[in-house]
Amino acid sequence: MKAVRSDAGALGLLAVAGACRQGGEDVAIEARHPHQLEAGERLGARAGTEGLYDVVVEAAGTADSLARSIELRTLRPCANRGRVTRRSR
Repeated sequence: MKAVRSDAGALGLLAVAGACRQGGEDVAIEARHPHQLEAGERLGARAGTEGLYDVVVEAAGTADSLARSIELRTLRPCANRGRVTRRSR
């Protein structure tokens, strides 16, 4: 599974940890702050969003983050009929 997370807050990092634990072959992360990128990398993700993804997770709950998740899916189509998921209120 190739997954990307476009937010690295608590829920985003939880999604990264889950994807890595479930055997994600390429888990990518985008973050606003350097310490969030460092935390994501310690959990097994890589910084940057190049390539195709099976899953794009939106966990920030903001309009900007949702738009970015959709942009990732549109500009770099999800492989295998992938999905954009929203994991916040």
